[in-house]
Amino acid sequence: MLIVVLCVAAYTGYQIWLAATAEYETMPAVEYVVGETVSAKGIAIREEQLLSGHAGGDISYLLADGTHVSKDMAVAQRVSDPGQITDRMKRDALETELENLEALAAAAEVSVLQTEALVQHIYDNIDQITENAAVGELAPAQDLHFDILTQLNRRSLISDPNTDFSARIETLRSRVEAFGETEEMQDAVVAPEPGYFSKTTDGLESVLTPESIEDMSVEEFIGYVNDPTPPDTEGVGRLVTSHIWYFAAVVPAKEAENFREGRRVELDFGLAGQKPFIARVDSVVTEESGARVIVVFRCDVMSEALINLRAHKVEIGLSEMTGYKFPLSCVRYIGTQPGVYVLETTYIQFKPVNILYENEHDGYVVLSQNYKVLWGEGKDARLMGLDPYDQVIIGGNGLVDGKVLKQ
Repeated sequence: MLIVVLCVAAYTGYQIWLAATAEYETMPAVEYVVGETVSAKGIAIREEQLLSGHAGGDISYLLADGTHVSKDMAVAQRVSDPGQITDRMKRDALETELENLEALAAAAEVSVLQTEALVQHIYDNIDQITENAAVGELAPAQDLHFDILTQLNRRSLISDPNTDFSARIETLRSRVEAFGETEEMQDAVVAPEPGYFSKTTDGLESVLTPESIEDMSVEEFIGYVNDPTPPDTEGVGRLVTSHIWYFAAVVPAKEAENFREGRRVELDFGLAGQKPFIARVDSVVTEESGARVIVVFRCDVMSEALINLRAHKVEIGLSEMTGYKFPLSCVRYIGTQPGVYVLETTYIQFKPVNILYENEHDGYVVLSQNYKVLWGEGKDARLMGLDPYDQVIIGGNGLVDGKVLKQ
């Protein structure tokens, strides 16, 4: 008999809940991570210098953009015959394969290597090539290609210790010799000091420098951001001489309070192959009218994608918070206490909340997960706040704390 009574009570409560949910639109309180961001446009500023070379002929670049170079290291070479560029690349590839194969043939410990580890290494390299290709980074593919060949040859030695590479080695030697002696780099372009190489120039290398921006007005900044047309320039590349660089972004004055000097923020340029990174607010320059602000960020990350960045849009991540996200309209007040109405099984209950973040433009709030406050009068007062999966009412009329739902 008791079981029957309990079943009837449960069924009745369920029907009441169904009727209530039909009358009120609800949303569950579930954890949500929201990031506060500011969109802006700006311009990159670096310590850099043009690399000049002899006029005429064709340029053979020896390094990928973003490569760190040492003083007097060759970064490019002028050749009189364009075919020499292709021949040099082919010869370099053959010499690399030959060196790897000769070293492998002379190794004495290959028998202790594990086949499974080699196979995994090969697959890892193939995966890396695929990932790089997907984001447009093809420069590392050649080195990974040679590594895969080396691992395949090592696997052959493990499978058959009598594997003989002498025929392949002789073939490679003959093909290398067929190209003749390597030309001396008499027309080489070398780095005058350590830094990061880029084959791209834009004429602003000597205009936008950390020193020049110290006295630059907001109007001048905005002029470069909106129209970074470079002056005429000649050069076979440039050298960025410091891994520290700056990005000056134009932001609305109402956002200025978010950018105090020294604050760390996240910059996302949306570039293929470049993850967001942390930068620091170095300085803030305000327009005379107060309408616009230039925020200069100090960056210490350098890559192939970033070294060629000049005028670009950026998403500036200010903070990240975790809480319950709801429409702004569901927040109500009893006195000065903000709260939301929660749909319980047989009644409506007002629960106090703490607003972590309010976005009027997009119409939502983020509420604290762990907020509890003593709520109620006299002996009925108790700690109250939102609990996980509470059904918060986001649509409906006649919301009153303690209102009993119609049966």
